Amino acid sequence: MLKTWKKRFSWKELLLIEEEPEILFTCQWQHSSSPSTWYSIYRWLIAIYFFTSWLLSILIVKKKTDGYQVKWLIYLTNWGYTACTFQALLAAFMLSVCVLAYKLKTYTYVKDKVLKAYRLYWAFNIMATTMAFAITIIYWVFVYDKKKNELDIMNFLLHAMNTIVMTLDFWMVSHPFRFVHCIYPLAFSLVYGIFSALYYLAGGTSREGKNYIYSILNWSTPLKCLLVCVGVGTIVFVVHLIYFSMYCLRKIIHKKLGRMKSIELTMTVNDGIKTQDGYINEE
Repeated sequence: MLKTWKKRFSWKELLLIEEEPEILFTCQWQHSSSPSTWYSIYRWLIAIYFFTSWLLSILIVKKKTDGYQVKWLIYLTNWGYTACTFQALLAAFMLSVCVLAYKLKTYTYVKDKVLKAYRLYWAFNIMATTMAFAITIIYWVFVYDKKKNELDIMNFLLHAMNTIVMTLDFWMVSHPFRFVHCIYPLAFSLVYGIFSALYYLAGGTSREGKNYIYSILNWSTPLKCLLVCVGVGTIVFVVHLIYFSMYCLRKIIHKKLGRMKSIELTMTVNDGIKTQDGYINEE
C-alpha cells in the first residue's frame, strides 16, 4: 500500500512520463491498440468544434470601442478555452499522422518522432479538463449577473459546453489521469492570479472600463483577492479530485467490459484457445 502511494507521488508521475505514449492517442473503448481511423475522425470533430467556437469568441465583437477586441486576452474563460482548443488540435494532428503512418507501414519509425510532443498534449489536456469545469462553476456561481451578462449562445458555449464536451471527451480518452496532476491546473490558476494582479498594477481595465477584470478579483482590496485566489484553488483541487474519481470509475467499467468481452470471445473459439481481450488499456 505504501509503495503504491509513493509511486503515485513520484517524479515520474509528476513529470508526465509514460512508457507507452501511444495510450494517449487511443480510445479507451477501442478493441485494438493500433491507431484508429474512426477515433481520428472523432478527434477532428472535437478539434473543429473547439477551434470554430474559439474563433467566433474572438471575432464576434459586441462593442467597437478601443481595445475591446484585444481585451479578449485578459479573461480566464478565454485562457481556459484556448487550452481546450490547443489540446484538441494537437491530439487530432498527432493521431492523424499516426493513422497515416500505420497505413503506409511506417508507423514504428514515425511514431517515435510524432509522439515526442505527448507530454505537452497531456499537460494541456489535464489543465483544460479541470479548468473547464472549474471555470463553469466559478462563472455561474460567482460572476454571472443576469442584469449585466447576456445569456446568449456564445456565453453558453464558453461557460457550459466547455465542461460538457471536455467531460464527454474524458470518458473517451484512454490516458491516465493522476491525483498528483492537480499541480498543473493549480499552476494555471496561479499564473492567471499573478497576471490579474500585474494587470491591475499596470492600470489595465476590463472591457467595460472597470479597474478590475472580474468583480470578485478586484485588487484594490488585496486581502479579499488573496482569499478569492485560495477559494479558486480549492475549487480547482476539488474538481480535479472529481475527475480523478471518474478516472478510477472509468478504469473499473473498462476492466469489467474487457473481461466480459474476453469471455464472449473465448466461448466462440472452437479449439478452446483464449483469444485476446476485447478492450485495450487494462491496468
